[in-house]
Amino acid sequence: MSKKEELHDVVLVSGEGKDQMRLHIAITEEANNRAIELMDQEEGVISHDRRTKLYFQAMKEFPNKDKE
Repeated sequence: MSKKEELHDVVLVSGEGKDQMRLHIAITEEANNRAIELMDQEEGVISHDRRTKLYFQAMKEFPNKDKE
């Protein structure tokens, strides 16, 4: 399996209305799984901004080493 196939494409949203930004990124499977774990620990509804922060936290813990 190639490195490209091991990555998960996610769309992260930050902000609202005209200030909304959508990020299309590829992250490692480990980072995706960690982000899901972090979201499962949250109580209630998770906002787009909070979801984005959790994904960035997971990406710091499990970076994509081949992104350069």
